[in-house]
Amino acid sequence: MEPRRTALAGAVQADKGFLAGTGGPARVGKSLVLVAAEPGGRIRLRRAETNDEATLGAFLAEAVAPDAHVTTDGLASYNRRTLTTRRHTMTVQTAAERATADALQHCRWAISNLKRRWLGTHHGAISHKHAQAYLDEFVFRYNRRRPRHWSFNRPRLAKPRLHPAADHETARARPFCLGSGVAKGIAMLKHINRDPQ
Repeated sequence: MEPRRTALAGAVQADKGFLAGTGGPARVGKSLVLVAAEPGGRIRLRRAETNDEATLGAFLAEAVAPDAHVTTDGLASYNRRTLTTRRHTMTVQTAAERATADALQHCRWAISNLKRRWLGTHHGAISHKHAQAYLDEFVFRYNRRRPRHWSFNRPRLAKPRLHPAADHETARARPFCLGSGVAKGIAMLKHINRDPQ
């Protein structure tokens, strides 16, 4: 992870989730994951053994800026000792209230996407020992899902300038390729993209 990355700022949501394991009311074999999320923006994740004051305080000190406004659920560990100078809104919601306007929606989306990746890509077969490395990779990918910097678009902008005629012909040939067989489409693209003599 980038050691100089900036902390989450502005409005921040903080929550927890559980990954992998055998389930059950005692959460046997599951990894506890702390999550902090900017609405519509970046996230931070950390695997934790417990969600006591010391653990939450260390996570928030690293992940959330001191002047942020943090929204949490009703967990008692989110208090003045863990949040220090951060403004705090504690929101306890019923299932019906969450269905209409979830106060921690961005945390839940992040955890949901993480679970889908955890099960879909890794099939839940990640040991607790290496879980933080996989969480860091997920945070990196999640925070760059919508590239905002001009350099991410540069290769796409430069390509049409290299062979504008070939790109134009390829775009015109695409409906033909999709409507016809694969072999005809490949033959057409080879013909269009060959180098001029």
